[in-house]
Amino acid sequence: MRYDYFRTLCELFTENFTKQISSWCDENEILLTGHVLAENTVLQQTQSVGSCMANYQFMQWPGIDLLTDQANDLVMAKQCSSVASQLGKERVLSELYGCTGWDWPLEGHKFIADWQFAAGIIFFARI
Repeated sequence: MRYDYFRTLCELFTENFTKQISSWCDENEILLTGHVLAENTVLQQTQSVGSCMANYQFMQWPGIDLLTDQANDLVMAKQCSSVASQLGKERVLSELYGCTGWDWPLEGHKFIADWQFAAGIIFFARI
């Protein structure tokens, strides 16, 4: 019963949110990018949207949100880059550095960028 509940949650969210926005973007020649809420762990994804990977397929540039100086969210990064690779997406976006502060050293910035490049993230946005 729990499996059916979370699968239904994922299907409803994907069909009624991400897929509809993607269709509108396609019709208006706009590339859809962004990230899904609570993407850091599989448990958070399951409780929030069912599965982030199901939503990435409808984004022309699927993305993640890694706002801290932590490099422990490999599953999140690899899920996104994996879907992009499997479906031939042009790039994978990451919003990063947003919560690191202006006093964070350049070495930290380089480490996180290198870590994300290694995980398949190739386009960055500092918000």
